[in-house]
Amino acid sequence: QNIEAIVDKAYKEVETFTEVSNEPVDDDWIVRFFNCVEDVINEKLQEIWAKILAGEIKKPRSCSLRTLDLLKNLSVDEAIIFEKVSSCMCRNGDSIFIPKKTDLWKKQDVSFDDLMALSDAGIVNLSFVNRILYIRDEKNIIYNNYLMGTLQRSSISSPESIIISAYFLTETGKDIYQVIRINQTRSHDFLLAYLSHLKNENMNVSVSAYDVIGATDRYIEHNPKDLLE
Repeated sequence: QNIEAIVDKAYKEVETFTEVSNEPVDDDWIVRFFNCVEDVINEKLQEIWAKILAGEIKKPRSCSLRTLDLLKNLSVDEAIIFEKVSSCMCRNGDSIFIPKKTDLWKKQDVSFDDLMALSDAGIVNLSFVNRILYIRDEKNIIYNNYLMGTLQRSSISSPESIIISAYFLTETGKDIYQVIRINQTRSHDFLLAYLSHLKNENMNVSVSAYDVIGATDRYIEHNPKDLLE
C-alpha cells in the first residue's frame, strides 16, 4: 500500500512534465528505491519520495543511491525543518547555500539548532565557508525559484570580487532541495533582504534583484524591474 501510494503520487507528478527522458531508470536504482519506501507511511515523506521517483523518470541518474539511503532515515521532523530552512537557501552556480546572516534567519523563524539538525541528517555542511564571488568580467547570479539577484562591477575601479559567508548543502542536500516544498513568499522575502544587505555592504558593486517569471536548466526569465532601485 505504501509503494502504491508513492507510485500514484509520482504518476501525477510526471503528468505535469512537458519533457521526459527516453532513457530507462536504472534497475538497481529502482530496486533500492522500492526497498527504501515500502515502510514509509507518513504522507509528507511519501510526497518527497514520489517527487524523487518522478525526477528520476524525467532525468535518470539525477538522484544518487547515497541520497536514497540518507532519505530512508529522514524523519518527519527533519523534513519539516528542511522545508522551513529552505526559505533561507540560495543558489549560485551548482552550489546551494544558506547565508550566514542570523538576523535574517530570525525573520524566517530559523535558528542555528535547525541547521545542526540538518547537519546531523547529512544535509548541510556546517564547516564555515567564505565563498569568493568573481564579478570581474560578467554578472554573478544568486537566485532561487522566485527571485534572481545579479552582482557586477559598477565602475572600472570597483573590486573584481566579493566574499560571502555561508553554509553549503551537501550533494544529498541538493538532491532533496529539488523536491522539497518551498514557501514562495518566505523564500522571495529572504533573498530580497539578503541582496539588499549585499548592496549596502558593497557600495562599489552594482546589486540588482528581479522577480523570476520562469526558468529552464540553462536560462532564467525575469521581470525587468529592479526591486532594489
